[in-house]
Order: sequence, then structure tokens, then C-alpha cells
Amino acid sequence: MRSNAPRKTILRGLALAALTIVAFVALSCASGPRPGASGRKPGRPVPGADVLSGPAWLLAGYRPADQFIPLEPEHGSTAYLSFGKDGNLSGFTGTNQIAGSWKLAGSGDRRPITIDARLARRDRAENAIAARFEADFLRLLSASQTCRREPGAIQFLDARGTPILRFIRRD
Repeated sequence: MRSNAPRKTILRGLALAALTIVAFVALSCASGPRPGASGRKPGRPVPGADVLSGPAWLLAGYRPADQFIPLEPEHGSTAYLSFGKDGNLSGFTGTNQIAGSWKLAGSGDRRPITIDARLARRDRAENAIAARFEADFLRLLSASQTCRREPGAIQFLDARGTPILRFIRRD
């Protein structure tokens, strides 16, 4: 009669391996929140978060070249941004979703800002004009140096202090 000892040893080894894998997965899932796109842990507000966070900001105008072009939000322009209290940025260009991070410094109505925005998903724009608008929008977000707060609106200014983007709060 053969002994079951080798079989029991193999089963114990398999059970131990399975237990180790389950413990590893459980500990990995319980290790806490992962940093967001900004590199900050979710739930930890960035300084000045109350200035921009909350409802979405609808694009109300932009300066693609030498002239500021006003837009009528939600009537032709569907571009918007949402600033998370944790420094994460999300939005929409009218064609594609935007993701990234933001950081505000200083105090007062005019404050230095850093925006890192990129396309979260790339669908093909309807036409060349829509594609150009999207490229301009992302370029202007990256070029923003200062945030100027107004009642119900914000403006982003370039390094020369020229307004390049204007948003109104969606209520």
C-alpha cells in the first residue's frame, strides 16, 4: 500500500501558495489611496482649492492668436474644466476628455497658477476647425501663468499678463 504523504505535502504546498497570494492581494488593496494625476493623495486639498474647486467652469472665451474670441457657453461651446480639491483636473474640449493637475499659489484675486493638461481620450475631431480649437485650448491651458478671479468668472493670463482664457461658473 502506498503512502499518501507525498500527496499531502503537495496539497499543503499548494494551499500555502494560495494563502500567500490571497494575503498579498488583500494587503495591496488595503494599502490606502493611490496618488492622483497630480501626485497628491486624494482627499488632501491643495492650497487655494476653494478658489477654483466646485462646479464646472464653462469656457466663455479664448485668445488663440492676437484677438480674444468670446464664446457663448453651452450654445456652441461645450468646453469646460473641473478643478478637484486634491489638485486633479478634468474637463472636455468639445471632442475629447481632459485630465491633468493644477496648482495655485499666493493669495488675492490674482494668483500664480500651474496647469498640466492632456487628453485623457483621443477621438477624431469632426473637422479641421474643431481639431485646431482643441489644440489651441490645450496650448493655452499650459501657457496659463496667472489666475484672476472675478465675480462668477475666472481668467487665465499668460506670462505678459494678457487674458488668454475666460471661464464662467456652471451653477
